[in-house]
Amino acid sequence: MLKSLPDSVTVRLVQEEVRAVTPQDGQYVVATAGPTLLADKVVMSLGHTEDELSPEQHELARFAQEYGLHYVTPTHPQEYDFTAIKAHATVILRGLGLNFFDAVTLLTQGRGGRYFRGDDGLLQYQPSGREPQIVAGSRRGFPLRAKGVYTTAESDFVGQFVNMDWINSFTEPGSLSGKELLQRVQREIEYAYYQVLLPERYPDADAAALLANFAETGRSDHLIEVANVRPEDQFNFDEQLNPEKKYPYSDQRDVMLAYLTDDVRTAQRGTKEGPTAAALEVLRDIRNDIRAIVERRLLSGDDYYHYILSTFKRADGYLAVGPPDTRIEELRALVQAGVVTILGPEMAVSFDTQAGRFKRGPKPTRKHSTLRIA
Repeated sequence: MLKSLPDSVTVRLVQEEVRAVTPQDGQYVVATAGPTLLADKVVMSLGHTEDELSPEQHELARFAQEYGLHYVTPTHPQEYDFTAIKAHATVILRGLGLNFFDAVTLLTQGRGGRYFRGDDGLLQYQPSGREPQIVAGSRRGFPLRAKGVYTTAESDFVGQFVNMDWINSFTEPGSLSGKELLQRVQREIEYAYYQVLLPERYPDADAAALLANFAETGRSDHLIEVANVRPEDQFNFDEQLNPEKKYPYSDQRDVMLAYLTDDVRTAQRGTKEGPTAAALEVLRDIRNDIRAIVERRLLSGDDYYHYILSTFKRADGYLAVGPPDTRIEELRALVQAGVVTILGPEMAVSFDTQAGRFKRGPKPTRKHSTLRIA
């Protein structure tokens, strides 16, 4: 390819670690470990790379090596090496994200366990006897929410509050407020929720008129009051983001089983018939609009960092990128069978040099997530 370039083009290869890329006067300042470069265009082809270990992970790895323990550093699930883990050994899994489900599958079904339907219709797990005892947790203390079951091949989502007509009304970089954007995202989610809820549970209410008023005013309180929506039926975003408020003491098995059962049922109702599944689906439907806002630089750098990379991504990451309902159903069966124990929020791992074992560390202060911007 380089040989085919015309004589007027010069290629210079700079092999340095890029530390930062900063827009400046229509160009980009590329700061490297060596020279600082000025570029008209930047293409980032990062591929899949391994993260560098944090100081804490280095310490855990060092401790495992010193005491003959088994510590698997974060990597791709297909590269997990669990061959040294013996049956009935206690294994600590940090994090309850997508990789957690892959790791659990390798340590259960991957060792000969099987699932079957009980007489009550719930999924159950038959151990093979070769599984370890899995203890898992995370800062939130709850696994990612199951994705709602799709009932149509394609989404027919049309935003009432966030759509291209609204986005096109902003033409200057930095002219859109991140606070206003998240306010509209929340209204979009509530709109989708009540659009499904009202016809199902409040058939006497004029759903079309109430939703039209909501779309015009952005006020769900009027809809709730006129339709006389019961408190338990009202959409509670704080409760969605912070499930320990509805399910305290989640380190107790019965509480976690109740949460997982509810999550499976919510997902299986589907995105067209289930109010909560429909609401959470908006976080995925709205992504193209968010991308357009980011690509056009309609948010200031501070608003992009605070409202998108921080607040929105935290909500989206927990509520909208989780596993299918079947994985949550399997996890419920494993918890019921006593193969998996899920600890409460703010699980941390440290080590006991006297016992030569990893242990659950102290609990930091829990910070609740939020999407609501007053």
